[in-house]
Amino acid sequence: MTLALSIQGPSYTIVLADQRLTEAGIPVTEHSNKLLAVHTRDGRFGVAYAGLAYSQDRTFVTRDWILKSAVRAAAGDPTYLGIPSGLAREAATTFGSHPAIMPMSSRQQRLTILIAGVTNERPPISRLALISNFQDFETRIDSPEAWKEFRIMRWKVADPTSQTSICVQRIGAWQALRERRAIRIEAALKNQKPAKTVAEMAAGLLREASSEREGQTIGMQVSGIIIPHDETREIELWFNTSIPTDEAFVPDFINAAQPGRPVYGRFTKLAKVREKEAASPAWIPRVRRKERCPCGSGKRYGACHGQRGRK
Repeated sequence: MTLALSIQGPSYTIVLADQRLTEAGIPVTEHSNKLLAVHTRDGRFGVAYAGLAYSQDRTFVTRDWILKSAVRAAAGDPTYLGIPSGLAREAATTFGSHPAIMPMSSRQQRLTILIAGVTNERPPISRLALISNFQDFETRIDSPEAWKEFRIMRWKVADPTSQTSICVQRIGAWQALRERRAIRIEAALKNQKPAKTVAEMAAGLLREASSEREGQTIGMQVSGIIIPHDETREIELWFNTSIPTDEAFVPDFINAAQPGRPVYGRFTKLAKVREKEAASPAWIPRVRRKERCPCGSGKRYGACHGQRGRK
């Protein structure tokens, strides 16, 4: 099972997840995206999931379902409250009726979704929502079987500039990231370490956990979303690996900040290229011509920045 976590400090939120998918405890891929970046009209958030990745016949894929469900939720209510509420409603309906999910065992149907970020208030307010059909975050007890319903839990911190706003929340295989490791992340937040420093440290701790018995379903490659609480600064999609690679798999995205239907899309992968003038490799998106353009115009890539001569 995936280990995902949100790291909320006074000036930024980080959402991280490993990229390994397993079936019956055996890894099937090391390159799976389990994150979604969402820009609502009142804030910016990262979404992660742990648990069921796909049905046995592969007709239900959790990543695809979360993206589509979050788009529908944002179309109905493009605010922070709309995203977790919409996802919880769709989860209850889908898991109670989908023909590919119903034949699966109750244990196989377990799923947790995390939504963490900040709303654009003065001062900004850190937000956290958890949707699960097997993890009780108050008692820290995981049910071996899926509950018959999805439960939604929300927290908020009224003053994220205070040291008391620090929060490290784990979902999925949370026990693999032992308490002492969570405390190290909290200490880095209290010492006001930069977001990237904290993200890199947390990625290293995830890799430590993956080498232990409890962490065998956790991968060595980690993707992340870094959200500055200063709304004038951009969200950063982030990738960290200890394995040499020329490709990276980064989070999907939804932009529901503007009036009209939300703009959404995904990068199938990023490829490393070297420009003649560049001193070091850079990551650039590899986008199919019929996919939405990453610039956010809503047009297909081939009709926008995919046209010859445009950059």
